[in-house]
Amino acid sequence: MARFHRNLSTKDLISLSLYILIQKTDYSNITVQDICDKARVSRMSFYRYFNNKDDIFIGYCDEKFEEFYKSFSKKENPTLEFLAFSIFDFFKKYERQLKMLKKANKQQLLIDRFNSYANYLFANIKSENFYFNKNNPTLVPFLTGGLFNVLMSWIDNDLKPSPRDMSYYLIRVAKQ
Repeated sequence: MARFHRNLSTKDLISLSLYILIQKTDYSNITVQDICDKARVSRMSFYRYFNNKDDIFIGYCDEKFEEFYKSFSKKENPTLEFLAFSIFDFFKKYERQLKMLKKANKQQLLIDRFNSYANYLFANIKSENFYFNKNNPTLVPFLTGGLFNVLMSWIDNDLKPSPRDMSYYLIRVAKQ
């Protein structure tokens, strides 16, 4: 890790250290001090960026959602099929990280972030191809809960079938 040390920000170094530790140690047994030791930073540096080790996951998820949204929002008049494929294709891209989250038993953290992202996404989608009733308070939790369970099952199946097939199955179910 020494060669990476000078090329990474302290925040990135802390995040990377947690991911390295997770490869060998159960998440629940990793302490903030372990992360600091691996990153070669002080606890004060850690707490400058994070309140706890879960914040590392949350920050990473937030960064990746921003990346997803930026890419997705470039599509003019997206279809529901395109949205479904984009979601599965994006998850496939971060397969290793998703498996880490699941291995760390952080599914609740992920579903909480999903709800937040879905609320933002559905509030800001501009498409004539599909409509979400923004006044229905149960819609986003219902959709994200279903998608979350599908994602967890997909991870258990080693992200098979393909993102294209997964989006096809999902849309087929939605249209029934």
